[in-house]
Amino acid sequence: GFGDPQLITLTNPGDSPLTITGITATGAVDDFLGQTDCSTILSPGATCWIGLLFLPIATGYRLAQLVITSSSSPAPTVVTSSGVGTDGYYLPYDRWDPVVR
Repeated sequence: GFGDPQLITLTNPGDSPLTITGITATGAVDDFLGQTDCSTILSPGATCWIGLLFLPIATGYRLAQLVITSSSSPAPTVVTSSGVGTDGYYLPYDRWDPVVR
C-alpha cells in the first residue's frame, strides 16, 4: 500500500537570504511522489515546504534520499525516506517533480 504524506519544512533562521540551488532525489525515486513550494531564494525567517508521498511501484523495502543543496553550511542537507511496498502501483506520470521555482 501507500503511506501518509510527509511534509518537510525548510526554514531560514539566518539574517541573510538562503539560496536553494537544488532539490533532487536518489535511490528508489519512482516509489515517491514529491512536490515543493520552495523558490530559489528563501528570505530570512521564511519557510517553504517539500511534500513526499510513498506510492510504491514494487513490493518490499524501498528507500530514497532527498538532497537539498543551498548556500547554507553544511550543505547539502539529506533527508532519508523509506517504506515497505505491499502492492505495486503504476502511475503514468513523472513521480518526482521537485521543481524549484
